Amino acid sequence: KMSLQDDLKSKEPIFGYDVNLKKAKKSELSVIYVASNFSKRNELRLASKTSKINLIELEQNSRQLGNICKKPFTVSVIGFK
Repeated sequence: KMSLQDDLKSKEPIFGYDVNLKKAKKSELSVIYVASNFSKRNELRLASKTSKINLIELEQNSRQLGNICKKPFTVSVIGFK
């Protein structure tokens, strides 16, 4: 089973809600990770279900997710091709 840590090591992350939603609608992603405190998750759920993309809703919030990704900013949505 793949994890966020595995994906971060082996693939190029795509950060941001707008770009991930756009790519999800075009079926250009294999997985999307969403922070626990992200409010617009329903649109991502719908797009990922329609495009058969794996959507993983994390227990971590956006600040914790930013730390996991070693970023100096909060991260709410990360997608991978």
